[in-house]
Amino acid sequence: MSVLSLTPCFADETAETRQAKQALGKWIMTYYQNPAPAEFVEKVKQMSALGFLNDPRPNARPDANVMFLGKVMEANAQQIPQWMDALAGLPEADFKVVKRAVWYSGTETGKAWLIDHGEAKLANGPRPVLLAKQRAIQMQPYHLDQLWEWFFATGSDVPVTRIASLFSLAHEPPNAKTLQLISPPPRSDDKRQNQIQLYNFLLLRPALWSTTSLAVQHDRVLTILKQLQQKENNPRMNAWVGQVIRIAEARRDTPPAGKNATDDVPLP
Repeated sequence: MSVLSLTPCFADETAETRQAKQALGKWIMTYYQNPAPAEFVEKVKQMSALGFLNDPRPNARPDANVMFLGKVMEANAQQIPQWMDALAGLPEADFKVVKRAVWYSGTETGKAWLIDHGEAKLANGPRPVLLAKQRAIQMQPYHLDQLWEWFFATGSDVPVTRIASLFSLAHEPPNAKTLQLISPPPRSDDKRQNQIQLYNFLLLRPALWSTTSLAVQHDRVLTILKQLQQKENNPRMNAWVGQVIRIAEARRDTPPAGKNATDDVPLP
């Protein structure tokens, strides 16, 4: 699980490398605020050089940063062929990742490019699970990363709303007298029920934490949550949306020492 972690960091990397990763991560996370398709090729090359595209660790999440690239491609479909030509010199594993981003884009231009370059099976295959018309999927924590990438690329309310919909999985309402998030569910003698509640909790907790953190950092996320609160009819979901808003606004008012309200706030 790597919500909000865009690339792995290693103890032996230089300060310069770490700074470069932070700068590129900020570019990704704020792209929707100032879309810059003219920088796309150079930034993807940087992503390749810094390990954003191919995490070698055995527990690495699938398709890291592919949703972000795909959504930028979707908004600039006619540039896909020239972008792919310019990126053809990437290492094979990284170029394969970028090809998947073309698939994620869901564009006719991208589909034609894939077919012309020997990727007809990918082009004509099922859509990525988060982009398929059938939305009844078994969510995994890494899907949260992909939904946030979608937001970073577009600023759309759709991925934020889909993440917030997971709040309805909470086994208890929030304590409105505190600024706390969800506690682990109590165990019972029903093993099946325990399994369901554990699955829900392992998905819900990072959904709440990441949404809270990003509502502190991004005005757009906080605005979407407030709009959602006005129209959402699910009482449990709406209660947790309200709790996230309260926590985010409190953190904005009193950021940790040495930080601005919009700096990255550590998750609880």
